[in-house]
Amino acid sequence: MSVYGGVRAEREGFASSETNGVIGVQYVLPLLIEADLQLATDGHVELEIGSELQLTDRLQMEWEASTDEEYRVGFAYEMNKKFALAAGWDSEEGWGVGARLNF
Repeated sequence: MSVYGGVRAEREGFASSETNGVIGVQYVLPLLIEADLQLATDGHVELEIGSELQLTDRLQMEWEASTDEEYRVGFAYEMNKKFALAAGWDSEEGWGVGARLNF
């Protein structure tokens, strides 16, 4: 379990931005599911849960869901120890593909 605090700044486009102070608690649940409970200075409370699953020696899946009705799922295929191909879907951003460099 860990407790944290900080400032979150979110920006959409060039004109609008929102900055809030945040305090939170992170905790690892059974089955290695990570939970993150946040409270912002504007009164917004959010719970996020997610996990990374090693499906095979080279294929990894990660997922995340929040009380703000945001969802994400992704897959990464490890080509070697330093390079992986990745693809995923996000409820706000849609589909995406790319490469991951590990160092």
